[in-house]
Amino acid sequence: MMCIAEVASSIFEDTERHNPECSLIQAEAYLLQYDIYRVQSPKSVGEDLCKATKEWKGMRVTCKLLVQNRKVTVEIVPSATALVIKALKEPPRDRKKVKNISHDGNISWDDIYSVARAMRCRSNAKTLKGTILEILGTCRGLGCTIDGEDAEDCTEAVQDGEHEVPEK
Repeated sequence: MMCIAEVASSIFEDTERHNPECSLIQAEAYLLQYDIYRVQSPKSVGEDLCKATKEWKGMRVTCKLLVQNRKVTVEIVPSATALVIKALKEPPRDRKKVKNISHDGNISWDDIYSVARAMRCRSNAKTLKGTILEILGTCRGLGCTIDGEDAEDCTEAVQDGEHEVPEK
């Protein structure tokens, strides 16, 4: 199995050439620089990218293109920020028109745990507690709250042992 490229879905959300609908022409042009056309037509790969990123509309996520036996499969690798924003259940937005958005929603500890479990394999932390602290830092950067509390207060509570963290 060979990984051709990690392509951000900024194909569709680049600030200079953004289109809220999935633009296959832009995807084809972007994929041509990665020699995808030797394996499969850029149009079909662009369609696969559109199908895979449909539920992540309005957000930047990384797409990994895997080629095996001349078949291209698209794998979505969302970042911690994308997972937290998805947990906030915010409506999709047009990245070109809507700037400086405030993610001031409220999420539960269960959402934090599920995001941390999803990010566990890509985290640099030794334990799940460290991954949860990373996710709380992401929440602090976004400006959202956890069960009505500020993310910074939740971080201190986890570090001091006031809040129980599951082991798995």
